[in-house]
Amino acid sequence: MLRVTDVSKAYGSRLALDRVSLTAAPGVTALLGPNGAGKTTLLRCVATVLRPDAGRIEVVGVAPVRASDLRRIRRRLGYMPQTFGLYPGFTVRRFLDHIAILKEIHDPELRATEVTRVIETVELGDVADVKTRRLSGGMRRRVGLAQAMLGRPDLVVLDEPTVGLDPEQRIRFRHLLTAARTPDTTVLLSTHQVEDVAAVADHVVVLVAGRVRFSGTPESLIRVADGKVWQSDTPPADAIAFWQTGAGTFRAVGSPPPGASPVPPTLEDGYLALVSNADTNDT
Repeated sequence: MLRVTDVSKAYGSRLALDRVSLTAAPGVTALLGPNGAGKTTLLRCVATVLRPDAGRIEVVGVAPVRASDLRRIRRRLGYMPQTFGLYPGFTVRRFLDHIAILKEIHDPELRATEVTRVIETVELGDVADVKTRRLSGGMRRRVGLAQAMLGRPDLVVLDEPTVGLDPEQRIRFRHLLTAARTPDTTVLLSTHQVEDVAAVADHVVVLVAGRVRFSGTPESLIRVADGKVWQSDTPPADAIAFWQTGAGTFRAVGSPPPGASPVPPTLEDGYLALVSNADTNDT
């Protein structure tokens, strides 16, 4: 569904993407990485907002070489940027109807049916005729998801879809994302929230400093931290990261000292171990 091959992108002298390659199939592929890793730049390239300096991107078998290629891709693409504007004087229904027209859903009856479908999918029926300026932050994110799902796209690109949401809203958004998927839909999303990856992702790609450092299942990312997580009664001296638990003990990630008490790793532990090792290899 999506193939990215040796894609590079620079902003002046800063290299944001360095020969990035990945594939995404039907299901949810999550991009994980620290700030400045290149996640948003990559998603903007995939969404045809940016043109990469080098490399090739194919969406549903089409590479955006000519203007006609861009149109073919955009007809099969849904995109939710990290920040997006809603017309404050439009109701939710009118805004989505406007986006549906831009997506070339010209038949009025078909368009009304599709707009109603996505409103119901993201559970905004109660506010469908409320102006967007009156919506809460969580509702605005749901409108963003709804417009990305218009037309049942083959590829949905979501940039930090749960940013700014509280834990309850994030859980609800994950549920809505799962409900909105079909077996043939490929979802590519970026996130800082490791819990989101654990909850919805089938595949994980970790970007660090514009390079792919990991590509695999969430379970295989957890295994990166096998034997590298332990508990101690005192702050560890040589850990990658550590924090004090509610019980007063310290949970640490890194090379355990002799006699340490090992604990099973989590996805977050695997991510921390991977990113720390990548940073070390870059110095």
